[in-house]
Amino acid sequence: YRKGPMSSVYVMQKENAQLQAQVASMEKTNSHQAEEIAEMKAMLTREIHERAEMKARMAELERLLRASKRR
Repeated sequence: YRKGPMSSVYVMQKENAQLQAQVASMEKTNSHQAEEIAEMKAMLTREIHERAEMKARMAELERLLRASKRR
């Protein structure tokens, strides 16, 4: 900035362009991360449902096992 008003404008333009590129890169990264988070949430939801199904199946098997021991 010491070399005068014109050169400082060029420096600021260059810095602005670099910052815009950095922001664009960060936006792209954020977009990818948001997609990944959405996929992970969907996977977690499936796992939770599968776990609930397995618990229900185990409870039914335990009930059947107890019933068979009574006979």
